[in-house]
Amino acid sequence: MIHSKFKIVFVFILISFGKSYVSLAQYWQQKVDYKMEIILDDESHQFQGKQILTYYNNSPDTIRRVFYHLFYNAFQPGSMMDIRSQYVAGSEKDIALIKNLNADEIGYSRVKFLSQDKHEVQFEEQESILVVDLDHPLLPGKKTVLTMEFEAQVPVYIRRTGRDNKEGIAYSMAQWYPKLCEYDRSGWHADPYVGREFFGVWGDFDVKITLPSDYVLGGTGKVMNPTVVKHGYGAIEGRPETENVTWHFNAKNVHDFVWAADKDYLHEIVKVNDDLDVHLLFQADSVYEANWIALSLIINPLFNFVNERFGKYAYDSYSIIQGGDRGMEYPMATLFNGKRSYKSMLGTCIHELLHEWYYFALATNEMEYAWMDEGFTSYADKFAENYITNNDSTSIPDYSYSRKRTIALMKSETNEALSTNVNYLETESAFSINSYNKGAMYLSQLAYIIGQDKLDETLLRYYYDWRFKHPTPEDFMLVGEKVSGIELDWYNNYYINSIKKLDYGIKSLVGSKEEVKVVLERIEDFIMPVDLEVQLRNGEVYLYTIPLQMMRGHKNNQGYDHFEVLKAWPWVEPEYTLVLPFDVNEILSLAIDPRFMTVDIDPENNSMIIDPPVGTELIIETK
Repeated sequence: MIHSKFKIVFVFILISFGKSYVSLAQYWQQKVDYKMEIILDDESHQFQGKQILTYYNNSPDTIRRVFYHLFYNAFQPGSMMDIRSQYVAGSEKDIALIKNLNADEIGYSRVKFLSQDKHEVQFEEQESILVVDLDHPLLPGKKTVLTMEFEAQVPVYIRRTGRDNKEGIAYSMAQWYPKLCEYDRSGWHADPYVGREFFGVWGDFDVKITLPSDYVLGGTGKVMNPTVVKHGYGAIEGRPETENVTWHFNAKNVHDFVWAADKDYLHEIVKVNDDLDVHLLFQADSVYEANWIALSLIINPLFNFVNERFGKYAYDSYSIIQGGDRGMEYPMATLFNGKRSYKSMLGTCIHELLHEWYYFALATNEMEYAWMDEGFTSYADKFAENYITNNDSTSIPDYSYSRKRTIALMKSETNEALSTNVNYLETESAFSINSYNKGAMYLSQLAYIIGQDKLDETLLRYYYDWRFKHPTPEDFMLVGEKVSGIELDWYNNYYINSIKKLDYGIKSLVGSKEEVKVVLERIEDFIMPVDLEVQLRNGEVYLYTIPLQMMRGHKNNQGYDHFEVLKAWPWVEPEYTLVLPFDVNEILSLAIDPRFMTVDIDPENNSMIIDPPVGTELIIETK
């Protein structure tokens, strides 16, 4: 028997050291393996498919019903995506075109047959979701085999997927197959597709694609029969158009599969450190081909930098493919337009590559937490772009654009909480700013709270602890707490779950030759630790950091010669008074958040310049 005092000690150890440990220990996720074979008719743009899906139930629950995504069914007049695109403010024009599609232009997925362990099952198609009642329950720890026959029509190119896009790419095949919905700690995620984000089950893909032999393909995973299909031999020329060939792809431990095909693709391969092949597939074009060649030259330094700063790339293959729209990420591959400037291509390439970290290794639910996908990527890609364009691997990038857009949204009537499912956001601007800009500023502000050094360490540890899983904001927060020793639940509550605004200011200053008394105030409801930078006339700079009391800790010095941690600020108190040990005539300026790392909505009240010197006494009341 364990003595009671030892029980108490053990509980204390778990509480003190184990938030992240307990979360990981209790974690489980489902697994699915796909074997698919399709035959594409490039005249009708239709394909016949067979899918053998092995589903592993790693949950503690008995499963009696499963769901599939049938994304192509959203590309039809009258679909939920069509209707929603017509009344969401700022919806993209290409989605709005769905209502005008003809019968031979729409997309569809039709399931013709489905069985479970060789027993035919009943199913119901509910637009972009297939509802399947299992023949027999799937018990915890067991697996089942679902065999499906289906047919589909590739829609004309409309956002991310389809045929014959504006640049003449024949097929951009995203969201093209019946995809099992995810079941996790929150239950089923059988979300109808309305043109937003995605969520998928981890597993292995074995995919065979049969189509005319004059197409060149690229996609997720590795081509298993490269000599047969001439993968890596440039554009295929001189082969009979009526001859079909089967491309065999294999990808392990991913949660989606994409491919693209065109008759005019060129194919370049870049080797990275002998353990990674990067494939570039693009159309031969006298104007833009040079940009693709230039892009190939930065692949090695780009991967090496990102591997070191954010964690090693998880696979041995990656493809950069001309196709799709402006840019869209997929496992081990990206699709983006190629007829643009090199600068634009470079920025897109870097951004989409970082998605291999933030969404394809760290597979958050994009519909619930799009900001952990787009926002973390937008934060990280600035470091990589800084390195590639300026050979700068140490400076903190400029996030002023994300800061400006986030503040504008916070001050507007269209602001919505980050916790809002992206399908329910009422404007495209709220979706864009929440996902990209407000998400990036989540990390910028976190560096302000715990220090850039601890944020860097947190991101690395988060990657290695949670890759190949489905982390949540709480999971990331717990890693940050463990690395920094600072309590952070308050930050997630304010920044993710509310639309409270942040505004701190310098309320007053009373100075003499002996000391300077400064009163700071919290004007809005959002709470935040405060950095106050004091610049003296002799060039010396002091940083005073005032942690929130509820942080139970503080960041370390971030590169200042003079750094001091002051008494913590209880969050309920709207004002804070500090005394500086200077003659008022020694001070040139004061500034809250001097490096502009927060989304303070009124930066005008953050700073004060005392010029010229004032003599013996100075009193400033800003209100």
